[in-house]
Amino acid sequence: MSIEFQYLHANSSMRSKSGTNEGDAKLEINMSGHEIKNRKTLAVKQFTINNSSFNITSHKDTLKFAIVRKKYDGTVDYKAFIINIPNGYYQSKDLIGTSSEGPTSVINALILAIEDKKVKTEGSAFSLVLNQDPDTFRVNVKATVGSNNAGDRWFVPWKRRNDTNDGLWLDLGFDASHLTDESDLSASSLEPNLTFEGTPRFYRVFTSYPDNSTTYAADNPTTIENIQGLYLTSDVLSSGSTYQTNANNGHVEAKPCNILEFIQFEKGTLFYNIL
Repeated sequence: MSIEFQYLHANSSMRSKSGTNEGDAKLEINMSGHEIKNRKTLAVKQFTINNSSFNITSHKDTLKFAIVRKKYDGTVDYKAFIINIPNGYYQSKDLIGTSSEGPTSVINALILAIEDKKVKTEGSAFSLVLNQDPDTFRVNVKATVGSNNAGDRWFVPWKRRNDTNDGLWLDLGFDASHLTDESDLSASSLEPNLTFEGTPRFYRVFTSYPDNSTTYAADNPTTIENIQGLYLTSDVLSSGSTYQTNANNGHVEAKPCNILEFIQFEKGTLFYNIL
């Protein structure tokens, strides 16, 4: 039995011009007359890319959080927010900031720019400031209740169950089990979680603390600068037999996806792999 090898060469000149997001790298290759048929195996043999990859892309460029309020009469309400971060490459000190930079970091400036941060009928708005400890690389979240607002408050990072754009909280060091699903953002779902003190995913903000503020630290160091590599994907060349796993509330979920290869970055100035 003879084995025939076919090679497909692609470069950045084939980049799709139809997309509007400059952070995406989609190639459109015309394979008319050169179709790969009856293949036994498929592998990436060589890959080269300049050291210019973004760490904030269209697949990972939002922070979702909510402020939950429980009034003294037992009424529970909340307000959800989505922060959209411009695509690009950021150092963590510029994206998150340190304690000495205050609201000048990208994320803090976007939070500060939210026009209406009041929850329902509150008299004054909350404030939220992130910063990274330069020694431990862990993110601290400082939440402050607005003055003269009655009731209890919680800061709640959340995600969408089927949305691929949920990884930024993980890169900032938050554990997946500490993110609340969007479907649980309702008064009836929130009430049971607020009953027990210290419930994961719900960070209480105490008005008895100085300045009405409470600071929480992420479980793990940030990895936003540590890009391990990238995935090469194709809806046509992949059969969907590759599975991507994610941790969800202590369980490992595996979903079929279109990944051809994972390219591990090896060099600082030029990423180059032979697979």
